[in-house]
Amino acid sequence: MTCHLARPSPPISGSAPWQKELFRDDDLRLRLDATVTLLLRLAGTVTERLAAGGEEESEYDMLSGVYNRHGLKKALEREIERSERYGSNLAILIMDLDRFGIINEQFGRQTGDRVLKGLGNVLDGLTRRTDVIARLDNDEFCLLLPGLDFTGAVNAARRFQREITTWSNSALHNVPVSLSCGIALYSKGDK
Repeated sequence: MTCHLARPSPPISGSAPWQKELFRDDDLRLRLDATVTLLLRLAGTVTERLAAGGEEESEYDMLSGVYNRHGLKKALEREIERSERYGSNLAILIMDLDRFGIINEQFGRQTGDRVLKGLGNVLDGLTRRTDVIARLDNDEFCLLLPGLDFTGAVNAARRFQREITTWSNSALHNVPVSLSCGIALYSKGDK
């Protein structure tokens, strides 16, 4: 079970809360650059499809039962607007299933599909009604967690990691499933 956390580049002036040593675990480093890159890629891909005049896409991923990229784009716009209006934080988690290709190769695609469905179900059972879960790509998921600060988001990521590992050990007869997580925090005025 790993959560990759690293701190973003320091601001030009002033001091930010992340500059304090929040975590001493060596296995934690924030993949903020990857998170931001992925979100920008997500926004660009959906925007390009819609600009091309494509048909209205479904908002849900058929396999995992959670939002897809199209649904996430709408939810992200809504949550950023809410964050701006109320001045609240919006934690964004990007989760990647570790060694998912190997799971598909060693245990078969049906097991891989069970992992994706299971992850969607586990996350759905652990999140609040206000949280948004989406599948971005084959083995990448995104969670929007309104109102959480960085520490709350890290605690949530650790809980998700622990629970998916526990679920896979029992439901998949010890197929090794773990998650890597990246965390970004949106605050009012970050546009």
